[in-house]
Amino acid sequence: EAIEKLKTESLEPGNGDVVWLKLDLSDPRLARQSAEEFMRKEKRLDVLVNNAGMMLGPYEAGPDGMSNLVIVNYLSPFVFTQTLLPLLISTSREPNSDVASISHKWALSGFKCDAIQDLNVSYDKKWFSSFWRYAHSKLLVILWTKSLQSQLDISEPPVPITVISLHPGSVDTFTHKWPLAPLWKLLVVPVVTSIDRGSYTSFFAAAGKDVKDNRDNYKGAYLEDKPPHIANPSKVARDDDLAEQLWTITVDFFSKLN
Repeated sequence: EAIEKLKTESLEPGNGDVVWLKLDLSDPRLARQSAEEFMRKEKRLDVLVNNAGMMLGPYEAGPDGMSNLVIVNYLSPFVFTQTLLPLLISTSREPNSDVASISHKWALSGFKCDAIQDLNVSYDKKWFSSFWRYAHSKLLVILWTKSLQSQLDISEPPVPITVISLHPGSVDTFTHKWPLAPLWKLLVVPVVTSIDRGSYTSFFAAAGKDVKDNRDNYKGAYLEDKPPHIANPSKVARDDDLAEQLWTITVDFFSKLN
């Protein structure tokens, strides 16, 4: 239904097609299968936006002993992107953006990346611990964005791909699921952003002329909304050494899983 609506409302003749691709982020193996399926069907990839994610939920271990939230928001998108990277590189024209959140600033300032289990922070001593875990996972996304950009920049020859993380705003993607949804929607209007406006920062990162014309300014950058602009993430999210450590333990983790 959503695809048909996109076709009738958005596509004009000659502007391509909208095709559904199954992507299950609950297991990195399934994410890899999805990327491989895409590469069997397509010969180029101009833009990749890692937008799907999980916000709140209990602390539960998923595949390979990692928490579900870390798998869905970080590990599976990492595998999905890395598997698609050869196709992105062969196309090598447009940005890749990872949707993070301003909430990353609530993650622990003393966070370390010495081992893969360091990613499994439960925050069980914190009030509303599920939100803290969400913030933690978005910190991982920002650090990953920095490290992926560094990897592309130091490759020989350097790859002209721009990797950006962004906060889309506090987007209302949830009240329609609540009881008395119309009432809740009225109550949250002053503090949340509509779904349409919540997409603006991602569109800007993926197709903005300023990003293309000033690529050096946007490489590995973190954007916030209203209007889309380069912003400073938290101090820990700006730690280049931490980003490199995260990259190393993540690659090592997946190498051991073959």
